[in-house]
Amino acid sequence: MGLYDAFPDQVAVFILVMMRTGAVIFSAPVFGSPNVPAQIKAATTVLISLSIFPLISIPDQSIGSDTLHFILYAIRESLVGLMLGFIVSLLMNSFFIAGQTIDTQMGIGITNIIDPVLRTNIPTMGQIWFLVATLIFLAIGGPYYMIKSLLWSYEVLPLSSLELPSAYGAGLLRFSADMWLVGLKVGAPAIGTLLLTMIGIGVIAKSVPQMNVFIVGFPLTLSVGILTVYLSMFWFQPLVEDLFVDLFNRIGLFFSSDGI
Repeated sequence: MGLYDAFPDQVAVFILVMMRTGAVIFSAPVFGSPNVPAQIKAATTVLISLSIFPLISIPDQSIGSDTLHFILYAIRESLVGLMLGFIVSLLMNSFFIAGQTIDTQMGIGITNIIDPVLRTNIPTMGQIWFLVATLIFLAIGGPYYMIKSLLWSYEVLPLSSLELPSAYGAGLLRFSADMWLVGLKVGAPAIGTLLLTMIGIGVIAKSVPQMNVFIVGFPLTLSVGILTVYLSMFWFQPLVEDLFVDLFNRIGLFFSSDGI
C-alpha cells in the first residue's frame, strides 16, 4: 500500500500547498531571481511546504478523488501564489523606473548596464537602487513577511474553495499603478534637483550665448545627479522599510477582499 493510498487527502493537500508555495518562490524577488538555480528553488519550496503543511486545515471534502477538480484546484493555487509574488515584484521594479528617469535626466540614459542573466538593458541608477532595496528587504525580514503572507492567504483563501479574491483584477491594476507612483516618489529628490539644475543652465546659456552648454551642462548635471543620489541614500532605507511594511499590510487586505 502506497502513501497516497493510505493518506489520499493529506497527499493531495500537500501537493496543492507546494503549488501555491512554489508559485511564490519562483515569482517573488530574491527567491525567483534567474541567478538562483532551479534546484535551490525546488528545495526551498519543499522545505517551506513541509514547514507550513501542519498549519493548513484539511478540507472536509476529498480533493484528490476527482482528477478534473484536482487540476482546477492546482491552477487556482498557482494563481494565488503568482499573485503574491508578482505584487512584491512590482515594488522592486519601481526602483528600476526611478533609476531610468534619473539616468535620462543626468544624460546617461543610453549607458544602461547589460544584464547577462536577463539579457536586457537595465538602468545604471536603477540597478544600484534595486540592489540596495534587495539588501533592505533581506535585512528587515522580507522572506519572513513573505511566508507570513503565504500563511495568511490560507486563512482568507482556504483550500476548500475555488474562489479568487473578488478584487482580483482591480487590485492588481491598483498595485501596478502604485508601482509608477513609488518610482516617482523614490526618484523625486534627484529628479527635482536635476530639473532645477537644467533650468539654471538654460538661464545661464540665455544670458551668456558664447558659453557651450553641452560642455558645461553634462558634467554639471552628472555631478549634481550623483551627489543627489548619494544624499538620497540616507533616507532611502527608512522609506523602503515603510514601503515594504505597507505593501504586506495591503496584501492582507487584498486577499481578504476588503479593498486596498
